[in-house]
Amino acid sequence: MKKAVILAGLLALNLSLFAQADEQTDSLKNIHLEEVVVSSTRAGKNTPMAYSNVSQAEIRKENAAR
Repeated sequence: MKKAVILAGLLALNLSLFAQADEQTDSLKNIHLEEVVVSSTRAGKNTPMAYSNVSQAEIRKENAAR
């Protein structure tokens, strides 16, 4: 009988440890990104440098605005 009481007590203690709620972590994360610098130079057909035009539709297609 004594063993049964001790066993029941240990079982109750063990269950109470597992019954405690875990601390919830914050679901929102802060992400720090490095700064991106975009520079441009106006170029045309007579400009002696390579260039490419990117249209608004191409930017949307690539989802670069996000």
